[in-house]
Amino acid sequence: MEWIPITVDECNAYKNDSASSIVTQMQGRNSFIFTGGDQSFITDCFFNEDPVAETRSDTALIEVLREQFDAGAVIAGTSAGTAVQPVEPMITNGETYEALRDGPVSFIGSPPFDNTLYYNPLGGLGFFEYGLIDSHFSERGRQGRLIRLASDLDVKMTYGVDENTSLIVTDDGMVEVLGQGGVFISDLSGAEVGEKNGYWTISDVEVTYLTEGDRFDPLTGTASFGNKSLLATANGGELPVTENIFSYFDDELGDWTNQRAFTETAIALFEQTAASALGESFETDPTYGVSFVRTPESFGYAGTDSQGAQKISFEKLSVTIAPIPEPGIVLGMLGGLGIASLGLKRQR
Repeated sequence: MEWIPITVDECNAYKNDSASSIVTQMQGRNSFIFTGGDQSFITDCFFNEDPVAETRSDTALIEVLREQFDAGAVIAGTSAGTAVQPVEPMITNGETYEALRDGPVSFIGSPPFDNTLYYNPLGGLGFFEYGLIDSHFSERGRQGRLIRLASDLDVKMTYGVDENTSLIVTDDGMVEVLGQGGVFISDLSGAEVGEKNGYWTISDVEVTYLTEGDRFDPLTGTASFGNKSLLATANGGELPVTENIFSYFDDELGDWTNQRAFTETAIALFEQTAASALGESFETDPTYGVSFVRTPESFGYAGTDSQGAQKISFEKLSVTIAPIPEPGIVLGMLGGLGIASLGLKRQR
């Protein structure tokens, strides 16, 4: 493995030069891995972007990368290197709570470092063609931010890749999963967007979670679950409300709290054969709630990965996201379920 010295500080000097040493170096390679950081820096080097005109043109770098890809090269990435792969648009920043409350903001270039949901409408590198894609997914509770962006931009499918996990697009166009976590797929084709107390809501998002050995066909929307076994489908009531469902970032701790809360709550439905589950955001004003409901088409699967670890996958779980009244008040109907507060929460 060798480093190809493409840096944001210097790429303007050579990115449009088809005779540069970097282009020559890329022409002799059959696999490319993009590292983490800021996906906007990657697109800045591989395209000529005009934020005012909201246009972009190709550089010599993206042209040679496409040539190698068409010749059979593997394009891979981690963190920002994953997020930079879609056709359009490309998510660039933001946290789930602010995304749900305020919606997305179009921004070409590297956005401000705050919690606003920013996206580049011109897209990423263009190698992933099946919908929106995001990384650090379950660990940072990014389900809400990706669903909100997809909803506002009328994108029907999203793919969230967990840490230490690979989403692999095979030669036959299938998606496969390898690694420690999973890939969280949201299908918004049957979802309904609304408003409650002046805030955005969405219902009937169909979510599927794949783990190692599972495959998904993006064209048909169908999943297969390797050598996993079907879990029991009996409905045994409800689970306790999960607080901090979106795993907010604590500035004092310098880390995400209650990591994987959204995904693990969904998994628990199938492990414990519950009919439904509820979660609520750590942040208030408003407090956002999440309703998870198993439908007749919802199924869970269990098996072990290549390291012998137990893995739970599931398909077609119905998710609703909407604001709920503040603590101390009997909560309204959320996805057809009546829920009550468990007590006061701190204001973020």
